[in-house]
Amino acid sequence: MHYCGMAGTQYYMPDHTSNPPSPPIHRLVLVGLITAVVVSGCSVLVGITIQGRREKDLVRQRARQIVLEIVVFDEWGKVLVTNDGILPMKDIDQKLYTKNRQLSIFEPVFNRLFELTRDWKESTSATHILRSTIIEPLKPNEEDHFVRRFIDVAQQLAGELKLCLFEMGILYDNVLNTGVIDNSKRSRRNFLNFVNPRADGDGELQIAMVTDMRGGLQFRSKGQHLFLVQKLRRGESAQRFTQLGYRFSDPIFISDIMASKLSVPRDVMLGYFHDLWSYVTTGMEMRPAMTARSKGVYMGLLMVIQEKNEKENLQIVVDKANRYSLPLVEIMGEDVPDSRPPLNIFEREYIRGFFDKSLEEVASEPTNSNIPANFHHFTRAVNQAARLLLDNTNLPNSPVTKAILHPSIIDLPPFSLTRSTSQLLLFTCHVPSADLGAAINDDQALRVYCLPWKFYQSFWRVVSDVAFHEYVAQSRAKLHQRTVEFHGSARSLPPPPRPGPRIHRTKTSTSTTSERSREPIDSGTNIAMSNFCIDTDNTEELLLSANRMQWLTSIVKELAYYRRVRQKHQHPYILHL
Repeated sequence: MHYCGMAGTQYYMPDHTSNPPSPPIHRLVLVGLITAVVVSGCSVLVGITIQGRREKDLVRQRARQIVLEIVVFDEWGKVLVTNDGILPMKDIDQKLYTKNRQLSIFEPVFNRLFELTRDWKESTSATHILRSTIIEPLKPNEEDHFVRRFIDVAQQLAGELKLCLFEMGILYDNVLNTGVIDNSKRSRRNFLNFVNPRADGDGELQIAMVTDMRGGLQFRSKGQHLFLVQKLRRGESAQRFTQLGYRFSDPIFISDIMASKLSVPRDVMLGYFHDLWSYVTTGMEMRPAMTARSKGVYMGLLMVIQEKNEKENLQIVVDKANRYSLPLVEIMGEDVPDSRPPLNIFEREYIRGFFDKSLEEVASEPTNSNIPANFHHFTRAVNQAARLLLDNTNLPNSPVTKAILHPSIIDLPPFSLTRSTSQLLLFTCHVPSADLGAAINDDQALRVYCLPWKFYQSFWRVVSDVAFHEYVAQSRAKLHQRTVEFHGSARSLPPPPRPGPRIHRTKTSTSTTSERSREPIDSGTNIAMSNFCIDTDNTEELLLSANRMQWLTSIVKELAYYRRVRQKHQHPYILHL
């Protein structure tokens, strides 16, 4: 190649008198250009890095974003949505839990929010609600800031829907975590299958293994959604919402749109809609309704879940369809078409033989040939109720099978778990694992649900007080109707009395209402007091919500604080792990 180049090259002697050629770009200029290119490239790379970190921070902040949505059902179960098929929603806050903490029903702030919405339903004055619920601390913390933001967002939603705060409904007892859910039924089942209590087991080892298995149930969340849920009363027109540009649609169609927007599976979103409907209907209506049946005998389960060395964070398992109630099964018989009367002496003696036995043993108890033939129907009813209770609390190899019968037959007061007085055979057990509650709530196929004990108390008070006020109103209406029938004409009679003021849980309001309940009826009506449907001797006791639930509070505390006592003759109904 070099030789070929030399062949076509002409050589000549340089002229020493002329100047040598100079490059078109000066050396200093060339160095400056190279420096500028290098600096620009580095700047672009640094900018890309900073922008990438900002986007990641934005995604993380969005992952902690908490959104408030309102779910309004009409009487046919359709949901209020916008024209785009989206639930009315607004962002609350994205700075509440900054250190990888997520809002859940087991957080104390969730109970504060529920009590806040409960107070909305008990008052018609928004200013009174805001003034009585929020007490400004000297140093507001993150929870106080979040509660204030929750109220602001609720007021904004109420303004858009032209509603008052007491019409916004009550807080739903679950949080929807949006994003790609990474927990399958198989993993949940494996977790539940593992939690098998053993009387001689190592509690610390079991808790550690449960924690490891719970790690596989985590999900990658893009946000969290809270729901205010309400149901329009019968006869209440939905036209006021349609005039604002909203419409009611079937949850089956809305679940597709909402699932796409929130990045959750469609069946998960549809399951939330079904549970929301159950929550606002059967979940908040105490059974049985106002019918002729008065008393009954029930068999129930009390499972207290508590982390080891924790005294306050208690959780209990409740009926998923009736959140206010424990898992209950009525003891019926072939010859009892409606409800069983109170237990007689022979039936009580038969039940006392089970006080040291577990639920599994009672369900599999063989029929004793020494029992009279006319008593077999009761023994079969007890066995059937025990088996049905095991089926309803469908937790494979769970503590339910080891639950011990409480050593007494509990006489339930009215409006505690049922509207009327009844008797309860209660099986109890204690589980030292706080993660079991979250695993139960993750499985939508189960018929039970886990609630924090403090939240359950707040929720139960709402249902119990509503049932009591309905009973008082219907009793007064019956009294007025009997008065009309007695006189034969209603023209000369005043209208039926209005329901009394809502009962606040204070000594002053209780005493005032009690004094009113003892006021004599005007003698001019000539109606005997026996026609009045409310027993005035028990009215004062029923007015106090705490009196209706004192029996359950005592048992829960005893299970929680005396669980380490292993003497079976002292506490035979405590399950020791």
